[in-house]
Amino acid sequence: MSNCLLFICIYGNFLLSLHAKMSARMYARFKITAEEILKLVHAIEMGEGKMTPINFDIGKTKVYKSLNFFTTGVANEAEVIDGTKLQNYVFPTGIDGQYHVFISHSHDDKDIAIMLATFLQEKCHLKVFLDSYVWKSADGLLRKIDDEYCKQKDGKYNYYRRNFSTAHIHAMLSMAIMDIINKTECCIFIESNHSIKLSKLKNASNAKTLSPWIYEEYAMMRALPRHRTGERLKQFAKADGVTESREFKAAYDVKLASFMPLQSSDLVLLREGEKALEDLYAQYDKYEEHLLVKEYGIQD
Repeated sequence: MSNCLLFICIYGNFLLSLHAKMSARMYARFKITAEEILKLVHAIEMGEGKMTPINFDIGKTKVYKSLNFFTTGVANEAEVIDGTKLQNYVFPTGIDGQYHVFISHSHDDKDIAIMLATFLQEKCHLKVFLDSYVWKSADGLLRKIDDEYCKQKDGKYNYYRRNFSTAHIHAMLSMAIMDIINKTECCIFIESNHSIKLSKLKNASNAKTLSPWIYEEYAMMRALPRHRTGERLKQFAKADGVTESREFKAAYDVKLASFMPLQSSDLVLLREGEKALEDLYAQYDKYEEHLLVKEYGIQD
């Protein structure tokens, strides 16, 4: 069995076992357009003056340690990297409950995502996870690994070794995405011309995205079990390079019907702290009831 096939088999079994062991936290999923976020910012600035984006980058180091720092330390395994240690360093997900909201967005919408995150943190006092301000670059890590492990004597990269190193890093990133989505209470997907690329299908019930990472985040947000957990929710329940070759593109189905659409007016009315989550969940419950009535004629 080839190394790549063996890795895929091990990775697949690991995914299944991890999914079975993970304690579900994520409860609700929402979507909001880039235009609505701009309306929200405009409304805030009209009443309170210019909204200054939070510097989410404070405290984050972009310097990679030597790969030798991540070796297992086991005798006769000097070249074996401790994958878990490396993943936790490059893609940390914090402790359970450290973040309230996960924002899924195109990296081209980074400034828009910062505006939304700033509002949620400053006005609602919610803790927000933005991957680009917490995690280091997967591409930067790949380049470091490929330069050290995949370069041949002629200066070119070995195709098969590069495939294998890429599989490892993308597996780490996928595990981290699953972990952080599972640990946060709710997720907000920013819908824009960058995240949903095919404009003719943007408003269809089955839209398309060209981003493999947005597709992965979307799939995990839909697949992970949704539960209210913890006392508060239980009480609430009671109440760079250019080449001449063609660019590879693939389109993935993105069905956003189960993501409740948010308007700027919904967010402006949110209370502070965890009460903001209660406000969101109350709206989400009504939205789910609406979907059930619409699809099945079911009413509580």
